Amino acid sequence: MYFSCTKCGICCGGAPGTVCFSAPERSAMAYALDLSETEFDLLYTWRKYGVLSLREKPNYDCVFLKMELGGARCGVYAARPAQCGSFPFWPDVMESRRSWDDFALSCPGMNNGIFHGYDEISEILNAYAMNIAAEIL
Repeated sequence: MYFSCTKCGICCGGAPGTVCFSAPERSAMAYALDLSETEFDLLYTWRKYGVLSLREKPNYDCVFLKMELGGARCGVYAARPAQCGSFPFWPDVMESRRSWDDFALSCPGMNNGIFHGYDEISEILNAYAMNIAAEIL
């Protein structure tokens, strides 16, 4: 599959969703923002669909999405959750060619850019699955 991020920010907002994270990811994000985990939780998280998730803005953008000249920027990029870093190689996107092509309609980086082979994508999907299992906070 071909994909290179164009920094459009579409995957970080525009539709309701959840951005789940593990306890170590919470710690890393809190540290990156110079906050305690309690402060981080109060400011940036909520329970959605029974799991702890990053908050959304009223327009459904991630609370950390910043639109700037030249593209989108994540306010916790270096400490972003694995869920964010693994897009578009998510199980629901990868389940079929049709699913991939449907997502690609809104993501200009899909079907463009760098080639990602089977082994690399399998590794990303396995890491994503392991992280999801650890995210029940």
